[in-house]
Amino acid sequence: MEQVPEGASVLEIGPSAGGFLSHLVGKYDLHAVEWNPEDAKFVREVGEIPCEECDVEDAFPDKKFTAIVARQVLEHTEDPYLFLDTCRRKLIGGGWLYLELPNALNALTDVYEIPSFQDWWFSAPHITYWEPGTLMNILDATGFEARVKMVQRFGQAHAYQWLQKGSKMEDTKAAAPLKPVRSNHALAPALNRVFARADKEYRIQMETLGCTDQLRVFARRHEI
Repeated sequence: MEQVPEGASVLEIGPSAGGFLSHLVGKYDLHAVEWNPEDAKFVREVGEIPCEECDVEDAFPDKKFTAIVARQVLEHTEDPYLFLDTCRRKLIGGGWLYLELPNALNALTDVYEIPSFQDWWFSAPHITYWEPGTLMNILDATGFEARVKMVQRFGQAHAYQWLQKGSKMEDTKAAAPLKPVRSNHALAPALNRVFARADKEYRIQMETLGCTDQLRVFARRHEI
């Protein structure tokens, strides 16, 4: 959010319980659109952030935003073009759109070709699947100048789980490097550091080769 000046108006679409927004409180004029009634209520009452439960197009009709955030949302929308065009129309000229979404070129399905992962991946509640090229094309078509960044959220432990056991890790610590040696062991610092270096190299290679698990988009509405 470094491109967005403090005090600017920011809309998050699909904030869930408002975890991301909580980091922006006090810095921006915050608003949200959330379709889960319980989460929307939590954002309003606990987060004290205006939150509507309607279609994005109908939300805050008299307001324009400097930035719109939609994390893990685009792949669930029935009409991605309409969704992005709606975001554009709700932004000021030169306003920012920040997206996070899964990468269709994820190594687990596109490189390792793990059948169990492919079965899980393509049966997940995703309506569309995106890779950088098609993402850039639709953003350009809807009036945005964009750059797409490859991001590897999950480390080697997550890949090993799918490769060896054919199932996902329930523990969200899969995003962290392996630490197989208990912390109070004399060899822990040296050996765990080896695993940490290997994990870092794995993430770097995924991002270099373009087969990460996530895409992050920084897009700007054309000034006109």
